[in-house]
Amino acid sequence: LIPKNYDATARILPPDPSMTNPSTAMALAAASRVSLADTLSMKTPGALYVAILHSRTVQDRLINRFDLRKVYGDRYYEDARRHLRRNTAITEERKSGVITVTVTDRDPNRAAGLAAEYVSGVNTVARSLNTGTAHRQREFLEARLAELHQELAQASEELSRFSAKNGTVDISQQSKAMVESAAILKGQLIAAEAEKTGLEEIYTPE
Repeated sequence: LIPKNYDATARILPPDPSMTNPSTAMALAAASRVSLADTLSMKTPGALYVAILHSRTVQDRLINRFDLRKVYGDRYYEDARRHLRRNTAITEERKSGVITVTVTDRDPNRAAGLAAEYVSGVNTVARSLNTGTAHRQREFLEARLAELHQELAQASEELSRFSAKNGTVDISQQSKAMVESAAILKGQLIAAEAEKTGLEEIYTPE
């Protein structure tokens, strides 16, 4: 008398450890509408992926693609999300970090499709973030590179004028070390500015 139910399981490999970077994790959370408070409390990239799998962004993607409001007999999205959550189990293995998604449905094909779509959804969110971040960083670095070329040309011209006026300049080892140290610090500053620029396009100054 009890209707048959079918379970479909998909497993996701542990995310890149770089996702634990606060700025990247916060941007990924913003892309999937995971709350900021929840994001800051997450210590592993796997925990963030689990939250994204539970997010409205991914759930609504499944509801629309498989017309789950009709399947579950729900008029509103919130009711369909509640049904979907009851039919879905998402866990993260503590040792391996592998994330397991199990979906239960009366239709075996739909169960398999929903499990696969969960994986596709989290991949889409992560890929869109990585693409957008890389694009913003490239634009910023290209602009900074042009500025640095201009600064280098100006410095070379000033050095040439100084050499012509005061004779040949022989840079000492100490001065050379200072210049190299300054170059390293400049590179670190540019990297930090690139990250800051990317975050400013996602979040408010506060």
